[in-house]
Amino acid sequence: PEPEPEPEPEPEPEPEPEPEPGPQGLLGSVKAELTQRQLNQVVAATEGYSASDLTAVLKDSAMQPLRELNSSDLRAVKPEELRGVTHADIMRSVQGIHPSVSAASLEEFTNWQRDFGAA
Repeated sequence: PEPEPEPEPEPEPEPEPEPEPGPQGLLGSVKAELTQRQLNQVVAATEGYSASDLTAVLKDSAMQPLRELNSSDLRAVKPEELRGVTHADIMRSVQGIHPSVSAASLEEFTNWQRDFGAA
């Protein structure tokens, strides 16, 4: 008798899409709804922030809803029951997290890059 043909291999799963750039994408799966106007305010308030600084702001913002719960509620609440991150949460985080590089240092680096950096 002839050997049975081998089954066809399973197709590779589609890769996870990369998060969108910008604050909405950085929040990942965290619930947040910001209007374009609010998003523009966040952008203006975080001028000069590095990507690492923005990540710190948004991680802190994502914790705001948890900080409102007492310890017994924290143990019992399901993630889908938490309120979403608000514009106010993000702006509160911006007040406490400042750019890690000063504007003067950034200008100095930009000038050095212009004068000596690779084209």
